[in-house]
Order: sequence, then C-alpha cells, then structure tokens
Amino acid sequence: MKRPDNDALFTLGEVFRRRDTSRFFLYGGYGYFDNMNAFFSGNGYTVIDRTALKSDEITTRTSGA
Repeated sequence: MKRPDNDALFTLGEVFRRRDTSRFFLYGGYGYFDNMNAFFSGNGYTVIDRTALKSDEITTRTSGA
C-alpha cells in the first residue's frame, strides 16, 4: 500500500461506485499504519478507523493507547 501513485486504481471499490453503492474501509486500529487510510481514501472509500471512535467506545485494545 506504500507504493507510489497508488490512488485512482481500479479496485473492487470502483465496481461498487459504478453500481452507486457506498464504499467504506472499516478498521479497528489506526489506519495510518501501512498507509491504509491514504490508499483506501485515494481509491474512493470512506475511511473509518480507531480515530473516529471516542475513548469510551473502545472496549478492547491489542496494542497502543
């Protein structure tokens, strides 16, 4: 996902877009890890990761604060 020019690629999200379907990337961790947020948002997905949650909404953690 950290390759240069990895936005605007043909992905499954493009198929969904053509069918007027919502595209979300949901990730329980931090999406900046391995450039996931940039990759998915650059390819038309709405990104929702751990930063979108309030601290009292997080009940389980495997790493980090």
